[in-house]
Amino acid sequence: CVQSTVPFPVAALATVTVHKMALVLAPFVGLGVIPGNLTAEQDKAEVRKVKHELYAKIPEPIAFTKDRTLDGILAECDDKGYDFRTFPIKDENNVVLGILTGSIFKYKRRILGDMVAEDAMVPLSPLTYGSPDTSGEDAYAIMEAHEVGTVPLLNPDGTSAGMYLWSDVERTVTGDAAMYNIDGQGRIRTD
Repeated sequence: CVQSTVPFPVAALATVTVHKMALVLAPFVGLGVIPGNLTAEQDKAEVRKVKHELYAKIPEPIAFTKDRTLDGILAECDDKGYDFRTFPIKDENNVVLGILTGSIFKYKRRILGDMVAEDAMVPLSPLTYGSPDTSGEDAYAIMEAHEVGTVPLLNPDGTSAGMYLWSDVERTVTGDAAMYNIDGQGRIRTD
């Protein structure tokens, strides 16, 4: 298969362009068309699978308040089907205070289950967060310089403006993502 620089659409057939084919086509600048015979929920699920495969900037990260327990956060993750465990932690005014990382759940969940998020989070450092216009390349530089896996983006009032995660940024900045047909936020295009 030859890589193109101009997006090309493929057939809108039920067995042709679901998420698996869209991900195969992405490196070749292919644009899949979600089949019209899917329910709204199935359609949403297919698009989500593609968008989350390559996602540099998370524009609206799921956040929790500082008084939520780790058990409560995990219960909500299970209930809503979240397969990630890194969250901004905010105060009552939606100001981001820190980041709750997946490692706290992986290594200390048994002993910290009823601990509140504020006590388990990594507090923000001025060196490890960015502004709303921070690019993926800028986030990558921050992550490398300070050996952090998450760069929250903050508005001037301290509220969330998005977030970058190492695995996504590394893939889009240094990996094969340049070959993909991605949108302005670093996600595989699903327009």
